[in-house]
This record gives sequence, C-alpha cells and structure tokens, in this order.
Amino acid sequence: MATVVNYLLSNTDSSSPSVLLSLDISAAFDTLQHTRLLQHAENLFGLTGKTKEWLSSYLTKRSSYVLVGDQRSSSVSSSTGVLQGSVLGLLLFSIFPAAVDKLVTSLSIHVSCHQYDTQLYTTLDKSSTYCMSFISFCADSCHYVVP
Repeated sequence: MATVVNYLLSNTDSSSPSVLLSLDISAAFDTLQHTRLLQHAENLFGLTGKTKEWLSSYLTKRSSYVLVGDQRSSSVSSSTGVLQGSVLGLLLFSIFPAAVDKLVTSLSIHVSCHQYDTQLYTTLDKSSTYCMSFISFCADSCHYVVP
C-alpha cells in the first residue's frame, strides 16, 4: 500500500493527475468458477496433467455443512468457490489476483494486490479523456478474470 500512496503523492507533487481504482474481490472466494480457476492455473502457472487433474478432483463434487455443538445442518453441494480456511483454498484463490495482475500490467496499468484488495492506478493525461476510458475498460476486463 505504501507504494501506491507514494506513487499518488509523487504525482500530486508534480501536478500530474492520477486515478486509483480499488477492487474488493473477497466475495470471489465463494463464487470462483472451477473451470475458470483451472484455466488460469494452466495458463498462468503451467499446471497440467496429473496436477491439474488432482486440482479438478479437489474442486468437484464438494459438499459442506455447518456444525454447531451437536447440531448439524444438511449437506449442500457446491459447484463454485473454494474452501475458506483451508491452505489449498487460499492458494487456489491467489490464482485470481495473479490473473488480474497479468491482465492490467499487459494494459500498462499499475497494480497492487494485498489479499482480497486490489488497487489499479495510473497517471492521467491532462489533455485526453482516453485514460479514464482505459481505466474503465480495465475494470470491466477484470470482471471477466475474476467472477
């Protein structure tokens, strides 16, 4: 976060307008699409073959329930999301900020990711409205990366 603040303050000192877009992707934990997650795992990290099959097996046909004292809810199947609180769940979730990072850096936008918060920031060209349209395009593109 210090990097983002420093960038914005430096731009302010030099009278360069900046834009900051903050994304909260914490809800994505519950809505991660397994097929998209597996695609990102392959495309970004090269996970294929048995490793990808193992991840697919881990993600499919999952069910969960809530246990309070001796009271147990009925089981519910889930076709999206990763298990919160599990080591592998956090690792799998981290694939999506990596996908956002790859997307926005390819668009020449600065990115800072910290757990569930992602900041996109850039300097605006005073003579053009293009940058604002570009940041808007970048935000819309992130929607396709993170469900």
